[in-house]
Amino acid sequence: MSLLDRSNVKIRLMTGSDVSAVLSFDWAEIVEKEKIASQRGGHNDASFIAEVDGHRVGFILARILFVGRPMTSVCQLHLIAVRPDYQHHGIGSLLLNSLHSYCKTQNVHSIRVLVDHDDTELLNYFQGLGFHHSSKINLDMLCE
Repeated sequence: MSLLDRSNVKIRLMTGSDVSAVLSFDWAEIVEKEKIASQRGGHNDASFIAEVDGHRVGFILARILFVGRPMTSVCQLHLIAVRPDYQHHGIGSLLLNSLHSYCKTQNVHSIRVLVDHDDTELLNYFQGLGFHHSSKINLDMLCE
């Protein structure tokens, strides 16, 4: 694909009718789709769709959560995906910028994404978008 004019990319909030379409994308590598679908929607949903010429070419699944002590609101970014033939055209950045703007309107001061510390490619991607190591420490308890 030739260079994409970013002004042709429309970013909008995800609607209920988008969910089944998004979960059917074979390029999105979504596991346990029914669980994702059940979490989408409602007042705390912060998911967005990217469209070019009316076709869905990317999305971001995110949700506003209330966590910690003292209780604070954060936006948890669950997944960002762009169709392979539209990657490297800034669509992921446009999606993230829309999420960032939306969070500001909701008085949410941080967006959180969990990345495996060994996944240097994904770490570099998110750091390139402005993410940095948090002052919070993620602790896990295994349920085996």
